[in-house]
Amino acid sequence: AIAAHPTHVMLSAASLARRHVGAALWSPSARAASASASFSSLVDVSPREFCDVLKSETAHARGFVMFDRAAQEVKAFPAALEPLGNAVRDSFPDYVNHEGMFFQVSESSDTLMSAFLHDTRRGQAAGGIRLWSYDAMKPLITDGLRLSLGMGRKSALAGLWWGGGKGIIHRTDELEEPHTSARRSVYHDFGRFLTSLRGCYVGAEDVGTTPADMQHVFERTRFTTCIPPSFGGSGNPSPATALGVVCAMEAALDAKALGSLEGKVVAMQGSGNVAIYMIEDLLERYALANVFMSLANAFMPLANIFMSLANAFM
Repeated sequence: AIAAHPTHVMLSAASLARRHVGAALWSPSARAASASASFSSLVDVSPREFCDVLKSETAHARGFVMFDRAAQEVKAFPAALEPLGNAVRDSFPDYVNHEGMFFQVSESSDTLMSAFLHDTRRGQAAGGIRLWSYDAMKPLITDGLRLSLGMGRKSALAGLWWGGGKGIIHRTDELEEPHTSARRSVYHDFGRFLTSLRGCYVGAEDVGTTPADMQHVFERTRFTTCIPPSFGGSGNPSPATALGVVCAMEAALDAKALGSLEGKVVAMQGSGNVAIYMIEDLLERYALANVFMSLANAFMPLANIFMSLANAFM
């Protein structure tokens, strides 16, 4: 399923790494100089502390970890990140022959931006840009690994010539509110970050990121999808995602000869963007009364859900 596209051409890992940090910074002497301290416990530091490492170890507050499959080696810049790469390769269960991890501190704030590539042999890595908060680097990296792996597998199963990728922006207090200048600046920075990867990763909307945020990414890079329709894009992917989940539920029932969703009880954990559209789809298709919700995401407005429930039984 992960066979390479016959016409697909990608930059080599070393070439992409040189472009990401600059040829001068990639030199062996520069890498050796950055190994003056040991950072073997980088998985346990906070994203803010990780930003401090990147700023102290590099001239441009950025770095990468590449996994050379052929040589079975970890290549990192700065060299202080090499123990982190070894820890990921040797002890993270969600590491499955990933190609690399890229990190950069936002120019407009001390926000950590990251991109994870699973496999680009089928095509450019594609996946959403997640805005989420993390107490330490370990859960952030775990999310990046598992979600990029999932995107690659889904594309392969669907027969699409895309690889698996994931972008993560660590959410800080200044990014909580939408439509602020601080938030706009960080998404502009992420757009420039995407451009620096030369198209190996194409970003899209994901948890915490809105169509307006994707507009700001698009203003700084062409390597993005899910931009607002007013800019010629497809907009919010949540309705299509929700419909896909409902269809998958129907297919699973059919495969087990258990009939349709009619009369079934559906438990929903959370009421985020996808869940709301799923509930609407279920009500529209089946006038389903037995939709139980665990409101794990209480910050989401429930007016639309209650309106759909009311309309279904009017």
